[in-house]
Amino acid sequence: MILTGIFAHFFVRAGIIEPGNAAATAQNILNRDFFFRLGLVSDLMFIVSFIFLGLIFYRMFQTTNKHYARALLAVVLVSGAMMGVNVLNQFAAQFVLGGNEYLAVFSEQQLQALSLFFLDLHTHGVHIGHLFYGLWLFALGYLVMKSDLFPGVWAKIFGGLLIAGAVGYEIDFLSYFLFPAYFGAISEFATIPANLGELSLCIWLIFKGAIRKDKHRVVYTAINSEK
Repeated sequence: MILTGIFAHFFVRAGIIEPGNAAATAQNILNRDFFFRLGLVSDLMFIVSFIFLGLIFYRMFQTTNKHYARALLAVVLVSGAMMGVNVLNQFAAQFVLGGNEYLAVFSEQQLQALSLFFLDLHTHGVHIGHLFYGLWLFALGYLVMKSDLFPGVWAKIFGGLLIAGAVGYEIDFLSYFLFPAYFGAISEFATIPANLGELSLCIWLIFKGAIRKDKHRVVYTAINSEK
């Protein structure tokens, strides 16, 4: 999930989109058509992985606090649906440049501007999604802290970072829409706790797994699938 998200955002969109330059962005999309489509598919794979991860965490934490576990799953499902719809904006950005006959009523410059418009809509949609992503991180952080699946000190570290990350994502969301002049400076630091929390929890689950105090492993890891 992490790899698909990083690839789509940092390698595909960051390398193709030229902010404010519709002609250059359109040319990049046309010249790297397959690469752009690969980024779109990577986004869809991220969404599917995110939903399955939500289902796994729901099963893991439903005995810790069923209300928070249900809230976590609900936010994941809503977020997944929103992200799926938002991917359509990326597809539309490429589609309007595809030379379809009924789009011939628009000039080349208009189609280029429309393509960049859809990409800008996608960016706005991503930041709307940060509102819900923050809620997901808060629920996950709380459940990690309260569960007996991790050693006490590590549960507090992971949970604390995730909750701090949740606050960071809400700050990122608010700054983007309410204080755009300061967004760049705020966003640079706002998501750092979330990145640390998610990465550290991911590494722990891969190599250690989640184990209750009775030593029965309750979650699949990349190394051992014993329950």
